[in-house]
Amino acid sequence: MIQSLQIYAKPELVILSEKKKLREYREEEQTAAVGKMVYNLLLLLGVKDGNTEQHNALGNHIIRAYQHTTIEQIEKAFELFISGTFKIKPFQQLNAVVFGNVMSEYLEYEKQKTKNYRLKIQEFKSKATQMTEQEKDQLMEESIQQAIQHYKQTGEIEMAANKYDWLDLKGKLQEGLTTEEWNARKRSKYLLVKHRLIAAYEGAKASSKEQKVEFKNILQELQEAKSGKAIVQSKTELLEDYFNSLKS
Repeated sequence: MIQSLQIYAKPELVILSEKKKLREYREEEQTAAVGKMVYNLLLLLGVKDGNTEQHNALGNHIIRAYQHTTIEQIEKAFELFISGTFKIKPFQQLNAVVFGNVMSEYLEYEKQKTKNYRLKIQEFKSKATQMTEQEKDQLMEESIQQAIQHYKQTGEIEMAANKYDWLDLKGKLQEGLTTEEWNARKRSKYLLVKHRLIAAYEGAKASSKEQKVEFKNILQELQEAKSGKAIVQSKTELLEDYFNSLKS
């Protein structure tokens, strides 16, 4: 069965749809992100400062009505709109009606362009559920071997946390350490990374109000008892250590 499975590369439109959705932003962060996006869309369309109240109303409308979408989807929608991809012709105006028409065209466009990919993924998942644990392990082994080769060439590891979790579960990262020693090493790495990231963001100079809000939110998350950002980064660095030990 392993040979019959094929990994399908995600189309750009699928990747954009899987980014952080508006509903996942903190309120202050959400307002700043949408405000910045509306400003950029005005520049893109060549709309000069005009009805500020109208544009503020558009931002509020987006926050209320498009919680399920991502900033990246909206930006792509207007990129396609301006390039003449949609049925509606581009013109220099931006309000809730224009925005709604563009997004309606885009979501239908996205649906059609990603239809085949989603069908293939559904088929793949159906087959994957029938795999034995041995077959799943073999598939993961092959994925990690590919990741090692990719890391040697680029210095990058895609989806590092997932690969780390599997290798850790299988006890392949301990390198002769006892469970207690390995847990201590993981904890030490996490704290080191956490303190380094906090220092970096505390010392970072924001270039805009929006970035200042972003840095503030990241710092708040890093200072939590269990920081997801620090956990992912520490796993990535431990995996890099492991891959580097295999290079020679």
